Amino acid sequence: MSNKTNHSKQDTLLNKTYKMQQTAAALGFKWPNSIAIFNKLNEEAIELATAIEKKDLVNIKEEIGDLFFTVINFCCLLNIDPNTALEHASKKFERRFTHVKKIARKNNINMALSSLAELQALWQRAKQSEK
Repeated sequence: MSNKTNHSKQDTLLNKTYKMQQTAAALGFKWPNSIAIFNKLNEEAIELATAIEKKDLVNIKEEIGDLFFTVINFCCLLNIDPNTALEHASKKFERRFTHVKKIARKNNINMALSSLAELQALWQRAKQSEK
């Protein structure tokens, strides 16, 4: 399957899930507020951590799906298009990562040989430069 086809499939699934949640919300099946959804996100994150600890790949996939689903619920509550939110986050990551690579080149840093802590420090520098 090509990337374009896969991307279209994901957009369709994202839109379908969002519309499904809008329909459920219109029928009264909705979160009362943001705090309730944050609590659900925490619950799902704990369940994911447990599945990871147990190395249960089937449950890991299920819990990641539950996290996605809960985030889409959050979008529905706040009337935010999930595609737009994800596109914004992807562009932000791409912009920062491009800046990280520029900082690394300028300072003769081989990112492939750098520790995670060093890479995170570069990330923070790139993030601070946006302010």
